[in-house]
Amino acid sequence: MDTDWAVHLLRGGPPEVVEQVRCRQPQGIAVSVVTAAELYVGVARARDPQAAEEAVQRLLTAFPVLAFEASFAPVFGRVQGGLRQQGIEIGDFDAAIAATCLSHDLTLLTNNLRHFRHVQGLKVVSAAETT
Repeated sequence: MDTDWAVHLLRGGPPEVVEQVRCRQPQGIAVSVVTAAELYVGVARARDPQAAEEAVQRLLTAFPVLAFEASFAPVFGRVQGGLRQQGIEIGDFDAAIAATCLSHDLTLLTNNLRHFRHVQGLKVVSAAETT
């Protein structure tokens, strides 16, 4: 699950994201350590950091957090290097999330199609496409 969906869950919506997660949770949903890190950036910027951190911790307890392992580095290099050769920039964090999904053969739950649609072989589910 990408950071945008995790933030939606923390905020209680939109309903199509919540429903997709509810339907897919029995199959297993995880988040990348990159998503966890991005959520903690939000904690640091929150009006009430303590409440925000508690909410993030609850979310991260509900879903396994996948580490970025050394074996993912070549996948990351192929993703980011290949996109840059095409003149496409998606950012290192998104490339790391994509590499994590590709390495585990997982489907990414995200509404950030602008970045992830360019990643060859990445399976993506967007709430916008399922409504």
